[in-house]
Amino acid sequence: MKTINLLFLGAAILFLLSCANKKNDIILPKSANTSEADFRAAPIMDSVCGNYNPDATTSNIYNTFCVRYFKGVERRPLIITFHGGSYVGGNKEQFNLPLTIGKRFPVLLTTEDLDNNKFAYACANYRLLEDGNGLTIIDCLNDCKMFVEYMRDNADKYNIDPDKIILMGYSGGAGSSLWIGLRNNFISNVTIKGIVTFDAQATMNILEWRDQVFAPVGLGGAYEEKVVKPTLESPDLTTTLKLYYNTALPSKINKYSADNKLSLFNLFDSSDPELYMSCQAPYEDFTHHPAHTGALNARSKAAGHKSRIQYVKHPSEGPSAPFINPNYESLIQFFVRKFQ
Repeated sequence: MKTINLLFLGAAILFLLSCANKKNDIILPKSANTSEADFRAAPIMDSVCGNYNPDATTSNIYNTFCVRYFKGVERRPLIITFHGGSYVGGNKEQFNLPLTIGKRFPVLLTTEDLDNNKFAYACANYRLLEDGNGLTIIDCLNDCKMFVEYMRDNADKYNIDPDKIILMGYSGGAGSSLWIGLRNNFISNVTIKGIVTFDAQATMNILEWRDQVFAPVGLGGAYEEKVVKPTLESPDLTTTLKLYYNTALPSKINKYSADNKLSLFNLFDSSDPELYMSCQAPYEDFTHHPAHTGALNARSKAAGHKSRIQYVKHPSEGPSAPFINPNYESLIQFFVRKFQ
């Protein structure tokens, strides 16, 4: 049984890693400009890039950030973003402005949206998993937590209100946003007003995907057939498993996940901030499949928590595409409502 579970987990992780660099699976900026250019400053605001952890032993590129904030005004609400890339790739430029997700969504957020509402906006990098660097998922997550703490500690400097913060992320960055935002009082003197996820995973314990994410919607067999079986003859998976969890044993992976609260769908509480979710992944992408978003939504409702799925139907999916919300709320409308 252990061997089967190991192969299943390894297959899933190999598939996850294979998706990390696919163009269709990452946030695609509208242009190739740098964050500084895309964060262009208006007369009443400023754009600054820096390093939120100068003592880090890893190269500073992994601990950099850019923040767009307003000068000489009262403290403003803050939107913090975390990039995707399965914790092995990606960078903060995925959340350059104007913000566009893949091909399905139009421009979701612009500098004009921020200026009109005087919302501060920040993008942050975090350390990535690489062979031999000794990091695991929890290190990436703790970097994201550290950046939120940095913004809180520098609230005066950037004129931001630590009691009005929304976390937003794509894929792995969505997981980071959920991991931080769905834990009441996790970061002292910070109030998370909302969480926004794009193509989130329901749990960062991949052992749970088949039974907890895909089986409830009748896709457990398809997941095993399309993801697990094709990779059963792959080379030794131990290195890949250790890259994420520092262990190749299923029992220890489950313990690591439990100790670090990686089962995101188990974190919901009725008092947690509202969750705004969008899914733009095609059905063949089991890493970002709509079933993950559906599983999060189901657990949210079971906990008496408030969440909504803002899923924009793609024409290729036909009239019966799932998770369509007829009362669509735009991203900026969500921010305005939560920051009131």
